[in-house]
Amino acid sequence: TPAGESVDADGCSSSQLDADDDGVSDLLDQCPNTPAGESVDADGCSSSQLDTDDDGVSDALDQCANTPAGETVDADGCSSTQLDTDGDGVSDTLDQCANTPAGETVDADGCSSSQLDADGDGFTADVDCNDNDLSINPGASEIKHDSVDQDCNGYDLSIDVTRARYIASKDKIIVWATSALGDQAALAVTIDLTDGGNLTKNLVWKATKNRWQRTLGKFVSRYGSVPVSVSVSGTEGAESAQVEQR
Repeated sequence: TPAGESVDADGCSSSQLDADDDGVSDLLDQCPNTPAGESVDADGCSSSQLDTDDDGVSDALDQCANTPAGETVDADGCSSTQLDTDGDGVSDTLDQCANTPAGETVDADGCSSSQLDADGDGFTADVDCNDNDLSINPGASEIKHDSVDQDCNGYDLSIDVTRARYIASKDKIIVWATSALGDQAALAVTIDLTDGGNLTKNLVWKATKNRWQRTLGKFVSRYGSVPVSVSVSGTEGAESAQVEQR
């Protein structure tokens, strides 16, 4: 026994004892009662005894190292500033949009375009072509000839039905329509009948008149009912009109 060291009843000093048998003498051992078989550092501490960030969870169980001082942690040793439950790269304390779908890019608030609805119109930014304007969204009604795409289909509605006329004496219907898209409008007409039925026909581009048109003869004899209204549609949307009876 080194001179001057106090000993127990067996004549052993703390520099000679290793009560937990971890290879570090009791005099130097800062972690007594190390579980059997665990490796220790120079201070005689194993990972199950160390709590480097002092959060109350041992390093062996701590899934979040370096927890900021004073923050409350869960059973895994993680505080809310360290958790990112939805895995979007923004911690839970800053994340304003929980449960972001996997793989979606988020802003500084942890929100992806599929979660944002800045104008509160019920359509998220990933489908709303202008999420800063309440009047513009995929469910909005299109306003003709205003150069604004209210319904987010990529076009302003410019279709005008310039004639929808049924001439009873000749049993024929005449439909004319124009569009700012000209010969690229790809217009068709759906004709509603008095018996509740309908039929759809493609309109034909007439370059000399700068219009789309279609004339259907022997109408009632073919289709069994008088036309009452039409809807002319194309890539930009649709426009309806009542059929003039003559």
